Amino acid sequence: MKIRSVDVVIPTYNGADLLLKFLPSVVEACVAWVRAEADGVRHARIYVVDDASTDRTADKLHGLFPESVAVVRSTVHGGVGRAIHRGAVAGSAETILSLNNDIRVEKDFLEPLLMPFDDPGVFAVSARILRRDASGTKWINQSGQCLFHAEGRIRTRTLDHDVMERVTELVEIPGGCATCAVLRRATYEQLGGIDPLYSPFYWEDVDLFYRAMKRGYRIMYQPRSTVYHEHSVTVKREYSPKQVERIFWRNFLLFNGINISDDRYAKEFRGYMFGLFARSVVHGEWGRLAGIADAIRQRRGVAEKRAAERANLVVGDEALWRKFTAWEERILRWGEAT
Repeated sequence: MKIRSVDVVIPTYNGADLLLKFLPSVVEACVAWVRAEADGVRHARIYVVDDASTDRTADKLHGLFPESVAVVRSTVHGGVGRAIHRGAVAGSAETILSLNNDIRVEKDFLEPLLMPFDDPGVFAVSARILRRDASGTKWINQSGQCLFHAEGRIRTRTLDHDVMERVTELVEIPGGCATCAVLRRATYEQLGGIDPLYSPFYWEDVDLFYRAMKRGYRIMYQPRSTVYHEHSVTVKREYSPKQVERIFWRNFLLFNGINISDDRYAKEFRGYMFGLFARSVVHGEWGRLAGIADAIRQRRGVAEKRAAERANLVVGDEALWRKFTAWEERILRWGEAT
């Protein structure tokens, strides 16, 4: 079944200037995609979710864009995950494109992203995301986020630019991020959407993709769809380093507590968490300790969510982790295989 509709959801917090710079490319791409189908059955709508900004985002955008661009206002700052979910439920299209507010897209980026949804087993498709290197002179591929299990917990790593640039065809990947990804609405709703537990940021998109994979759905990487991520510093601007560290560790531990289903590996994770606590005390890592304490305070909710995920389990921990390894090895060997 060909996709006929897409809702583009752009969360923003004090990012009016970024939107004025990058939103025109998104509007242009959506118009091009809609007009490419002569029968007029395609529909695209853009939801800019203003997460209680103080920079008059809505006022600055007013009158500059077509009616297909709507601003959804939040009165309370809830973070990126809540903003994406708020935009998702505002629409009704078959697919939801999650897009950062600091991304410039190519005019033809939508069509390749939507093509894989002919396969009902596909939940999400991520684009080829390029960002500037430290010197600001070169674009590097940041699309290769992979999940793996080691030393008692589920972790992430990013494959380097050269590896990802060798991938030239649609491929299944062991992870993904909401920087630029299309989601199938029916599956998103089945999963309950982005979990607000991870508010205000970090791990919310990893959790969504991981839960989808455990239910047997696939995450794809589409190298034919290119976007450019300017990588703004909203988090660093609005939160202190200690706050960022605290939130990261809290959400990292919550993610593992919810998503490790096998009791044997859950016990192993608790051992890792105890060791992490001890090391943090010894080294005076107070931001990390605060994050651990925050996660422990959520233990009842974590237990309930873990039980719900176990009840809907299709692919077990070990089977999924073996797939992660196989997927990553395939990508690493891509140049040799092709």
